[in-house]
Amino acid sequence: CDLIVLGASHERSGHSFLGKTAEALVRKSPASVLVVKNRPREAYRQILVGTDFTVESRHGLHVATTWFPQASFTLMHALDIPYQSLWLDPARRQEFTRLELATIEDFLADAGLSGPLRERIRPMVEHGHPEMMLRNYVLEEGADLTVIGALRRGLTFHMLIGGTSRRIVQAVPSDILVVRAATSAAPD
Repeated sequence: CDLIVLGASHERSGHSFLGKTAEALVRKSPASVLVVKNRPREAYRQILVGTDFTVESRHGLHVATTWFPQASFTLMHALDIPYQSLWLDPARRQEFTRLELATIEDFLADAGLSGPLRERIRPMVEHGHPEMMLRNYVLEEGADLTVIGALRRGLTFHMLIGGTSRRIVQAVPSDILVVRAATSAAPD
């Protein structure tokens, strides 16, 4: 299959909770996974797409714009900068943000999107933990769906290095689509 759709349970507090089975599916599934956290009322209209400038995140952007062509999109690059207050004064922060915005514009230019579609994508850069920056955007701007591209990695990777996909799925209050890049066929 190409897509697994899961309904997230709600704890007594009303917050969405992703169980161990759902978490394992998000981490291990070779197919994309849509976690529905909110009762559907209408088509997705405001979509937040997270990017880390990888091929997988570009694939996530393509899937989002193909599956939901009438939506408005925000493309966010969120980066946690360790000890930024020690070395990133306001002038450097401004220059760093300018470089990041140029990088996100290059990423969009290389995505091969049509002109009208490209005009509906708002690029944005945030500094902080990606899961918190995406969560804050959803809470403040009301995105219906958050889309992230992800690699399929094993448990060892997640235990030793960690992965942001699981944390993003847990933190973001909107429905979330974890897009898997298609695996290429093995050579003959």
